Amino acid sequence: MNIETDSIDQVQSVIQHSQTSMENSTHLTADASSDATVCRAQHYIPVRKVDLNQWLLEEFPASDQSQFTSFCELLDATLHFESHRHLTSLKAAYHPLNPDALLLGSDQSNPEAETEENSEQLIKESIQASSDSLFQQFDDLLTRCNYIRLDREEIEKAIGASSQWGVNLKVDFSTFEKLEVYIRGEKQDVKTRKHWTNLYREEIISTPIYKRLALIFQLHEDSDLPNHAGPDNVYMKLFKNIPKQDVDMLLPGASVCMTLLDQGKIFLPTVTGLVIAIFKIIKGAVIIFTFAGVYGVLMLVGGTIGYGVKSFFGYQRTKEKYHLHLTRNLYYQNLANGDSVLFHLLDEAQSQEYREALLAYSLMIQQPEETRSIEQIDALAELFLKQKAGLDVDFEVDDALHKLERLGLAQQTGGVWKAVPLTQALHRLDQSWDTIFQHHKDDQASDSTRQTHLA
Repeated sequence: MNIETDSIDQVQSVIQHSQTSMENSTHLTADASSDATVCRAQHYIPVRKVDLNQWLLEEFPASDQSQFTSFCELLDATLHFESHRHLTSLKAAYHPLNPDALLLGSDQSNPEAETEENSEQLIKESIQASSDSLFQQFDDLLTRCNYIRLDREEIEKAIGASSQWGVNLKVDFSTFEKLEVYIRGEKQDVKTRKHWTNLYREEIISTPIYKRLALIFQLHEDSDLPNHAGPDNVYMKLFKNIPKQDVDMLLPGASVCMTLLDQGKIFLPTVTGLVIAIFKIIKGAVIIFTFAGVYGVLMLVGGTIGYGVKSFFGYQRTKEKYHLHLTRNLYYQNLANGDSVLFHLLDEAQSQEYREALLAYSLMIQQPEETRSIEQIDALAELFLKQKAGLDVDFEVDDALHKLERLGLAQQTGGVWKAVPLTQALHRLDQSWDTIFQHHKDDQASDSTRQTHLA
């Protein structure tokens, strides 16, 4: 493969650089909780399939390009069918827990077969088992999509902090029976803002963001739930471009924390007004009582109460302003909810598996045998993506090679991986389709037997 140079020395250099990068990324990941600007190594390949196909096609001689195009189509179709099977399984697992389910399904248990108390317990146990299975399948799916699961420490670190555009919130984690947060893609986003500390002059602010963020959670039955939410449901959401310090704004049960400045705007005038009012009441009580009697005193007291009510509604308006700001942010950052999250993620998983398998196969089939070790294939894939698209990707070579091995497109012998030739690869992919549905062969055999019997 002509990646500017295909010398063995360069491959070895790339391998050494890759190993050094992995060691550094390990240290960086360990320190990520203390430095919000650290970005972890990403396995995701953000390249369109059509572009990757074209780049790899150009590396093949003209005589093999037609076969390679057919190989791409068959490989994509095979992985798509496997993804469809996985989607069917996920939808079945999610149906009894889906708060937006419209189609009828089987009940969790048979209440007529048990007492009321036992049936309620059976339903709870069934829901718990379904929830555990769904969370596990969701984790497997996000792993295939090259997402990273955030631990509780990383989530809690974001609580109480906000970016330049976020809102200060506090989250009660006892609201959740289960909660998992996954992220993919970390980068520094550059925006402009105007602030009173800079005399409202435009300034550039850099903030670390997650390109994609997925949530799955189940609420606790004893939590303060809204009318439309329940502990028997599991909720899934997908967002884009979320600042690292604003993860908490995506969680239900989050409440707005007023800044000291906003609290000062509300409480200081209220306290000051009350002190002045009380002072005036004491100072002028005799005069007021003399000339206006009890009505004058009531007017002063009513004015003081009215001032407090006005301050209270000012507090409410400030909270509404924060909620409006939060809603405006999430309106443009929400990608999917509920079972649409599964469709979105499964499409991504299939695309990622296709890119990984196709890239590894193309590299192996065009490289000399001495450069087909797993480390060399990994280094060549990362070098290819760097030179073609300027991407720094930690290529998941293990997953790619295992997929090819499972499909019968590659095998390992003595630490060296070898891809089957294009013609043979096409035959094996075609045969895999023939083994998916067997009823055609059975029908043909039955027709043959029937014709023989009639004859």
